[in-house]
Amino acid sequence: MKKRKKLILWVSILLIVACVAIYLCIRLFNDDSRLTPNENEWINSNLNKIQNVSVVNNTNVFGYNGTGVFYDFLTDFSSRYGLKVNSITYNANENVKGIRFMVSNSLNEKEVNFYKDHYILVSKENELYSEEEDLVNRKVGILGSDLAYVSENISRTPTFVSYNSREELLKAFESGTDIQAILVPRMEYIDVILSKNYFITYHFSHIYRYY
Repeated sequence: MKKRKKLILWVSILLIVACVAIYLCIRLFNDDSRLTPNENEWINSNLNKIQNVSVVNNTNVFGYNGTGVFYDFLTDFSSRYGLKVNSITYNANENVKGIRFMVSNSLNEKEVNFYKDHYILVSKENELYSEEEDLVNRKVGILGSDLAYVSENISRTPTFVSYNSREELLKAFESGTDIQAILVPRMEYIDVILSKNYFITYHFSHIYRYY
């Protein structure tokens, strides 16, 4: 009887070990973060070259004054694979080419998406809206560069007042004379929302922002 119990115990342990090993192998070979053979070949052929990489530098937690998620990723990646990287900063409204970290309202198959965000309505008062129709009579500030894209994706638009820069938009919102709320990408304004105790009163979860 004792021998039988020992046998059952050892068989159970071996089965558990086998299951764990199979699970780890599956995770290893299906790791989406692993480099493809072509990517490995590109890295090996560029180890002695300096790669200029443009990094958007006015997107809050992703890139701001030389710090953020994009910069951290670039530092870790270059260190891990021995690449020589020269980061070049630029602002989101500037047009750059080559290897770059960027922010966009669209995404194509050649681009790698780090994070998908969405637009929100921000107010000074905690007044939640249940649907877009509730915003029709509101005067809402928005960046001029976002106006066409956002308007195309809202069924009933509020009265938009556009501004040329983030600074102008926030100044007008703070004064409260021309607009009652602002419509902005969530992550790019989360610092202001938290520091000023503003309220997110509506989520446009179908209007995307890609990083």
